[in-house]
Amino acid sequence: VILGLVCGLLYWDLGGPFSKILYAFAIGLISEGVYGPMAATMICGMVLRLGIAVATLVTRKMWTEEQRQAGISALFLGASYITEGAIPFAAENPIVVLPACMIGGAVGAITSLALGAGISAPHGGLFLLLIALLAGTLVTAAMLIILKKITMGKTK
Repeated sequence: VILGLVCGLLYWDLGGPFSKILYAFAIGLISEGVYGPMAATMICGMVLRLGIAVATLVTRKMWTEEQRQAGISALFLGASYITEGAIPFAAENPIVVLPACMIGGAVGAITSLALGAGISAPHGGLFLLLIALLAGTLVTAAMLIILKKITMGKTK
């Protein structure tokens, strides 16, 4: 659970330097035959983009046309573990996006670790661990929708 929380918390930068530290740590553990942290790291990195994509598809009226299009891109980028799909959303509304991503990432990482998933290659993808990927994605999407609704009321 603690490692899963660390994964979620370190991914607040959406693939930036803190995420790279986590990734390097997981690579080091692979060399020692410990594969769970790499799976958790990959799940964490993917669910953020996928959660954003789901949120933009499920609650289309909350998003501009440009954001909905970016959400579709985030879907494909997230499935490929490409981080850039979340950056425009985080840059525009960090108070909503970053906590949603951190919580969803932690849920995905904890689920991955709880299920004993492991990956011996330093990269992920859609089929890494579908259950953990879905859990983290849905939590990210739900948190994003909830936080956006809360902040929408404050801006009007």
